[in-house]
Amino acid sequence: MKFLNRNNNTYTLKENCDYWKICLKKAFLSYERRILAPTKKEAAILVPLFFQNDKIHIILTKRSKHLLYHSGEVSFPGGSKDNSDKTKLDTALRETEEEINLSRKYIDILGKLDDQYSVTNISVTPFVGVVTDVSAIDSLKPQESEVEEIFSVPLDFFYKNETYWQEMWIRHNAEHEVYFYNYKGRIIWGLTGQTIKNLLTILGICKTCHTIPNQHDLTLSK
Repeated sequence: MKFLNRNNNTYTLKENCDYWKICLKKAFLSYERRILAPTKKEAAILVPLFFQNDKIHIILTKRSKHLLYHSGEVSFPGGSKDNSDKTKLDTALRETEEEINLSRKYIDILGKLDDQYSVTNISVTPFVGVVTDVSAIDSLKPQESEVEEIFSVPLDFFYKNETYWQEMWIRHNAEHEVYFYNYKGRIIWGLTGQTIKNLLTILGICKTCHTIPNQHDLTLSK
């Protein structure tokens, strides 16, 4: 299994590699992620990956059109931290169970991406996890009140120049790069696009099969 960057240089995951999850965990541990100052309200999302037909896929959702915020937009499962959540990881896993019916028992967490502020000024922490039992994908079900559609995208799609562009937007009197991907007419952008771009950076760090780390060194802080 291989991925290509935009200069067509092969990197990351080797074909038929049995250790790709371990090496991705190592890549996350070596990545100095951005940690933002806490906000009054905090949130977490999950970037669910699964391996099928010799490819890694990302699970995404399309939010219901009647929602007050981000209606009809493509997003990852997630939401605001509530009193029942001990950690942000608890938030991401609980929201994933509620929104797409994917149980936490089938998710192996690889690491965390950069914190981001949403347009409503909420601090969002993205977690990346692998679905350990692909049969669980067949049981995914959208939460009627929030999710219109669940779909998956092959990860290698996000390396295609013809489906990707970026724009400079002004927010809080400062310029920000906004990343866009067009997958079969679904526009993936905003915080979701930024999260995917960040994930591609992590994959660029991963040098699979050069050094297999000791699994005891891969403890992930919550």
